[in-house]
Amino acid sequence: MKTLFNDGWQFAKQHIENKTEPDGTPVLYEPDDFYRLAADQTYRPVSLPHDYLIFQVRDLYENSVGYYRKRFTLQDRTERTALRFEGVYMNCGIWVNGRKAFEWKYGYTAFEADISPFVTDGENTVELICIYQSPNSRWYSGAGIYRDVYLIQSGLPFLVSDGIYFNAKKIAGRNYRVSISAELAAENSNNTMQLISGCSLSYRLEEKRLPPPHGQAAGHKGKKAGREQDALRTVWEASVGTSGMVPAYGATLSDYLETVSGVSGYAIFQGSIECELNNVHEWNLDCPALYTLTVSLVRDGKAIDSIRQNVGFRQITMDADRGLFLNGRPVK
Repeated sequence: MKTLFNDGWQFAKQHIENKTEPDGTPVLYEPDDFYRLAADQTYRPVSLPHDYLIFQVRDLYENSVGYYRKRFTLQDRTERTALRFEGVYMNCGIWVNGRKAFEWKYGYTAFEADISPFVTDGENTVELICIYQSPNSRWYSGAGIYRDVYLIQSGLPFLVSDGIYFNAKKIAGRNYRVSISAELAAENSNNTMQLISGCSLSYRLEEKRLPPPHGQAAGHKGKKAGREQDALRTVWEASVGTSGMVPAYGATLSDYLETVSGVSGYAIFQGSIECELNNVHEWNLDCPALYTLTVSLVRDGKAIDSIRQNVGFRQITMDADRGLFLNGRPVK
């Protein structure tokens, strides 16, 4: 289960001075250098996403440290608990209940911190320290937790975030051949295959009914299409066992990948399925039709993890003489 985790954060900022080594090389600070100072800061509530430099119009590139903290409660803790940060600028470290849990240097990519060994049932505290040292970018980058944060709770094994791949190729008309692959992670041990063999992957594709004028007739007086549970119609579903899954990215069973998509310490496996769908609603400029793909990892008849994402059907071609075509129609 993936839950938005943006509320309840507190923030404090500390100015720092750039230093150089005797040979003139800049000193690059580490998040650990400032953790002992975190408790002495004066915090204020903030809402995420948060750029703590953007309001300093006279000092947009201040060398500084951003301190974030949040207290949260876990009940009936799952086998795996993780925090997914869509973007933190930059050079950050994460502590949970006073223990260092994760570190991520780069400021432009999402990352996922497995905090399972550090959380407990009841109240927990997460702290994040990020360091901004200028110069570090050609353009203004901002600083802090500048994108959404999610709390992820799942069983073991689990579906890898950003590990669902959907590919649709037109056959003819509005008929498409669809290929879907899904990555799951299991504990890297001698019985890894046994851990995943009792699971199955469930796939469901649902059509999003567009509101007027593209969907129901304008005079329709039923429930509003804004409620997502009322706006979906299942068009295809299937279930496949995981016993035939293979290690992802060409790895062998004895050569598990230890770090994939920010997931460390797990073996990553990939399964795939294909189908043909007829008379789909294609995405176009006048009617941007979308479908919702839900992939669930099922064990003993119960979904222990699931990922939902938007997908669509369209064909784009470029002709040197005639220009751009969308679904066979010229676009200018």
